[in-house]
Amino acid sequence: MAQPGLDTQQDGTVTQQTGERVPLPRKGHCTLEFRLGKSMEDTPSRKPKKARDQAFNIWLRRGLHQLFDDVVNEPVPEELLKLIQEDREKQD
Repeated sequence: MAQPGLDTQQDGTVTQQTGERVPLPRKGHCTLEFRLGKSMEDTPSRKPKKARDQAFNIWLRRGLHQLFDDVVNEPVPEELLKLIQEDREKQD
């Protein structure tokens, strides 16, 4: 099946729209890089790193709140409050 923009030659090479002649990949080894004529690493990511970081931070914050809000909102046990108070009195 011919790719749009590619001209297959008898010598096993392909002439791309840019005029560049490149060897054909072996059967079953056609890569996206070959078909597009550029590496995936050369293309910028869809979201800037800062936006990805912000999205991750929002996801993490929501997940942590779901897991721990109930525990954080529980009252502090009287015994723990007493121990804290005793420690403060010792430090003074």
